[in-house]
Amino acid sequence: INLSPLLYDFGQTTWDYDDTDLDPSGQLTNGQYRVSVFGSDARPWIEDGGYIRLRNIGLYKTFKMKFSEGKSTLKLGVSASNLINIFDYNSYDPEVSNFGGNVLANAVEVTPYPSSKRINFHLRANF
Repeated sequence: INLSPLLYDFGQTTWDYDDTDLDPSGQLTNGQYRVSVFGSDARPWIEDGGYIRLRNIGLYKTFKMKFSEGKSTLKLGVSASNLINIFDYNSYDPEVSNFGGNVLANAVEVTPYPSSKRINFHLRANF
């Protein structure tokens, strides 16, 4: 359930606020209709939460050092998190839940922060 648009409906700034395709009677705008059914009908806020995400990927190369005695190595790498996100969802992240693992409120979103994209570089030397 994506409740983020409800906050914009209260402020009358939702992107489709003035459209009239949700109200079966055709009397109310989409924004007015969603506000009027708040608390009794969740259908206006239910969205497809399917997505594809490349959560973690890494590439590493280990070099053996010939100039030293023993088993010295140098490992170089790069890794990335949340690099690719593909979804048709009207908010930042279909995986986010404002209420954590609470079973009764799972998958309810109200303006969360998106998952961050990160790129990390790695260097490891063993002597």
